[in-house]
Amino acid sequence: MTSSAASAASAVPALPVGIRHESLEVGGAPVSRHFLEKLDLPGLFDRHLPLLRGRQRAVPTATVLCVLLSNLLLAREPLYALASWASGFVPEHLGLLQNNALCSTMIALVVPLTTLSR
Repeated sequence: MTSSAASAASAVPALPVGIRHESLEVGGAPVSRHFLEKLDLPGLFDRHLPLLRGRQRAVPTATVLCVLLSNLLLAREPLYALASWASGFVPEHLGLLQNNALCSTMIALVVPLTTLSR
């Protein structure tokens, strides 16, 4: 490391304890969400899909379907990689409040699908 690079590195202040820097992708997610909302797809899904029996999920079915559709439009990741794909985006751009809820919902969705394919 050169002396100028070392002095530049030492000039960057460290983050305070408990603070973490996180970089998230924006990409085309806001555009796809805009068109999904313009078409009222979340509302359409809410009105026409039956409620799931049992315990209600942390993320509504309409939101999960819109995330799946966004994935098809933006990246075409496989189902098993969807939670990690979505965790790299700003949650609000995918219509989510927090990534943890999406991950648990995606796992609950993918496990039955993978058992059906066997």
